[in-house]
Amino acid sequence: MASFGDSSREDLSLTTFYFSIPRVTRFWLSATSLLTVACGLGIVPARAVILDWERVVRMAELWRPLTSSLLLGPLGIGFLFDLVFLYRFSRALETDVFLGSAAEYTWMLVVVDLFLLIVSAVVTPIPTLGRPLMMAIMHVWSRNFPRERVHVFIFAVPAAYLSFALILINTLLMGGLDISGVLGVVCGHLFYFLHTIYPSLQGSENRKVINTPQFMYRLFGEQLRRGFISQREPESRVRNEAIFSQIRGHRWGAGRRLGATDGVN
Repeated sequence: MASFGDSSREDLSLTTFYFSIPRVTRFWLSATSLLTVACGLGIVPARAVILDWERVVRMAELWRPLTSSLLLGPLGIGFLFDLVFLYRFSRALETDVFLGSAAEYTWMLVVVDLFLLIVSAVVTPIPTLGRPLMMAIMHVWSRNFPRERVHVFIFAVPAAYLSFALILINTLLMGGLDISGVLGVVCGHLFYFLHTIYPSLQGSENRKVINTPQFMYRLFGEQLRRGFISQREPESRVRNEAIFSQIRGHRWGAGRRLGATDGVN
C-alpha cells in the first residue's frame, strides 16, 4: 500500500512540475519533444516535415515552416542537451523578461522564426529550425542578463559569452562551423537590437520597431501592458539606459576651433 501511495505522489509531483512551466514554454517543449522523437523513431517521416521551400511553394505544403521550427535534429545526447537549454532559457525569458505574457513571448518567437525563415530562403537552406530558434532565445536571454554565470559541462561561462561558447563547442565536435548556431545567434541579436537597444537609442519606448499586435493579446486573453516593467529588470536594459541618459545629459560645451589658443601670446 505504501508503494502505491509513493507512486501517486510521484505522479502528482511530475504533473505539478509540468503544469508549473509557463504555457508557451510548456507547449513549445512538448511539441518539440514529440515531433523530434516521432521523426527519430520513424513514426513520422522527417522528409515530410523539414523545411523545403520548393515543396512549400510548388506543392503548397504550408505546414513545413511550422513543423521545421519544432525539430531539433537527430536523436542523441545533443538532443537532450538542446531540450535542457530550451526549457531553461525559454522559461527564464517568458517569466523574467516578458513577465509571463504569453502574447508577447509568442510574438517574439514568431518574429525570430520569421528572421530564420528569411535567412533560410535567401542565404542558406536550413532544413530544421528548432535548434537555431533555441540558440536565438538563449542569446536574447544572455544579452538581457550578461553577468549571470551558466555551467556548460564542467565550465562556468559568463552569460555574455554563452552563445559563442556553445557554437565553439559544437564546431569542435562537428569538425566544421556550426552554421545553424551562428544563424540563430544572428537572428536573436537582431531581435534584441530592434526590441531593446534601438528604442534606447531613440530615447522613447513609443518608437519600438517590434510591438506585439493587439490581436495577440486578445488571442491569449491578456491585457495590453504599457511600458517595460519586469520583476527582474534585465541588466542590459539598465546599463543601456544609464549610458544613453549620460550621453544625452552631458554638457559637451561650445567646442573650439582646431589650432586656437586660450590667450597665450
